Amino acid sequence: MVNKSKIPLELDGLCIEVGKFIEYWGFKEIEGRIWCHLLLSSRPLCPQDLIDRTGVSKGLVSLSLSRLIEYDVIRLEYTQGRRTQFFQVNENVTEVIKGVLRTRERKMMAKIENSLSLLKNIPPEELGNVNLKRLKFLHKFVKTASYYLGVLLFGGDKISGLIFEKAPKVRSMGVKDIKI
Repeated sequence: MVNKSKIPLELDGLCIEVGKFIEYWGFKEIEGRIWCHLLLSSRPLCPQDLIDRTGVSKGLVSLSLSRLIEYDVIRLEYTQGRRTQFFQVNENVTEVIKGVLRTRERKMMAKIENSLSLLKNIPPEELGNVNLKRLKFLHKFVKTASYYLGVLLFGGDKISGLIFEKAPKVRSMGVKDIKI
């Protein structure tokens, strides 16, 4: 890994560890690293800044930025008079979580429900060694999970407020408020 920027190696080490953590939640490690660099930067960063900080290729940075934008984890920061694109993290934690749930988990739940429906259409005598009672339980489990996911995502501001009211108020903490 080549670090062409003048950031401390400890910062890059932290971003690598955050990348590993983010990978656990279904993103790629590089996406977590890029997100961490954007979060901790005192200014929005352009792709070249991220290439210099991470030592990865332009193509990998571009793909990672596209995916992070798709999940609404980062946003494009417009700079008047500049053609270069700059990026910043989306600091609205609730919006980020809901965006990821809406984009990724909802699609996964739909695939699971579809697979369950296909299996339920097979006559019981053709299912062989499948425990029908547990299959019924799994169907209820998935329906319940889908229901709660829908409530979380589309239940309105009152429900979202109740669910996320205990969440840390990261959005209100500006960079100037952080003492290091």
